[in-house]
Amino acid sequence: MESTSSRRNRGLFGPLILILVGMVLLLERIGMLDRHTIWQWLPLFPILIGGVLLLKRLRRGPR
Repeated sequence: MESTSSRRNRGLFGPLILILVGMVLLLERIGMLDRHTIWQWLPLFPILIGGVLLLKRLRRGPR
């Protein structure tokens, strides 16, 4: 059975992604980020998310 904290962590993922996207768009809009820089580093985000998910599963261990 899932604990309340794991449900809470899963529930925070969506809002955190929206906040991150909003911050990037705002910084790009006000000229602090270059659009080319965003596209250059964009492939890194799925890699980081996958790495974090993999580490969480490895730490949890076999069920």
